[in-house]
Amino acid sequence: MVRVLRKVLGLGSASLCCACMSWTAYCDRTSTGLGELLVWGGGTGDCFGGGTTAVKLPRNVKDLPLVRDAAIGCAVGAAIDASGGVYAISRRKDSDTMYAAEAEKLTKIKARATSVAVAPSDEVLVTTNRGYLMSISKDSNSDSDDWGAATTLEGEHSRSTIVDVTCGTGHCVAISSIGEAFAWGRNECGQLGHGTKSDKAVEFPKRMRFPKHVEVEKASCGDQHTAIVDKSGKLWTCGSDEWCQAGHTEEPWLLSDKNVVLPTVVEKLRKKKIHDVDCGGEHTVAVVEDGTVFTTGLGRWGQLGHHNFVHFAPVHAVQGFDGTGKRATSASAGANHTQIISTDGRLYACGANEYGQLGNAGLQPSALPGKVKGEARRSKVAKTISARDASAAIVPRA
Repeated sequence: MVRVLRKVLGLGSASLCCACMSWTAYCDRTSTGLGELLVWGGGTGDCFGGGTTAVKLPRNVKDLPLVRDAAIGCAVGAAIDASGGVYAISRRKDSDTMYAAEAEKLTKIKARATSVAVAPSDEVLVTTNRGYLMSISKDSNSDSDDWGAATTLEGEHSRSTIVDVTCGTGHCVAISSIGEAFAWGRNECGQLGHGTKSDKAVEFPKRMRFPKHVEVEKASCGDQHTAIVDKSGKLWTCGSDEWCQAGHTEEPWLLSDKNVVLPTVVEKLRKKKIHDVDCGGEHTVAVVEDGTVFTTGLGRWGQLGHHNFVHFAPVHAVQGFDGTGKRATSASAGANHTQIISTDGRLYACGANEYGQLGNAGLQPSALPGKVKGEARRSKVAKTISARDASAAIVPRA
């Protein structure tokens, strides 16, 4: 079991480069009704195995049925179909772009999956209809490229019913049905919320330290920080605040210790009821119940949507989604880009675009949210995913 967990965390030598990659939001996931999964960006990075051509517009995935949950990792993606079947998504070996992304059903998992994430070493993590947290990885005992059987992960969560899981560059968080949060992985900045920090990774899921009354609703993991929304709508963060990504300071250069080792309420948003949150590499995006959107953290590629390319910025409303214009329902954050869904189902994006991750047919960055084109523009988007330099969306189909 220790070997399995070390693989999940990317602690083995073969996957250390993925787990330690900086400036990246690693894995993001979304859950919704049935729809078609569209992917774009990441063509010249290492997402979906790399490539030499950027994908500037949304494209579908070959051999993938309608899905209700999806995630993006480093070299693979994952999705869940209507019956709880799990698919791995990767770039075809004979192609150098995500235009040829294809899906493979993982047949060695017998349980019905309810949510999915991709761990730092590209293991697929799923929660099941019975509340288990499981890992599926490539079969290390085979010369082929086949996926092995699902393995149940052990830890402090083992007696809890796990309903959700999410992963960052080097750490993961699982949430139970009664609002407990369990974190494991790298902890050099206190991103696990255990009250400590260490260069030694935590190999088993361990309970995050919240006040007794707090029940966790949603979690997101960035590079070295974590964001949590509780059931009352408060936003909590822990980990690195070096670039204001945790939202606890407006002048990080004055801090002697830029790490927050316990989950702490973001004071500037204390009076707001947060509906959705997602962590980028070094930035965070939060959607308030009234449809306004706030971002904080690194901003030099325009990913904060503040109409500038400042190096970093504290918590501030996104232009166009600041209460005077459009309203948002949800958002997602990649390494250096952000996507926002408006109340009319349209998808907007801002930030870095060197791999086509903004989906606007170009490669120039944008400091203001602009409409994603192609299939995503012609349809109402139900959910969005951003991770590393790639983007995805689930679009309902009749």
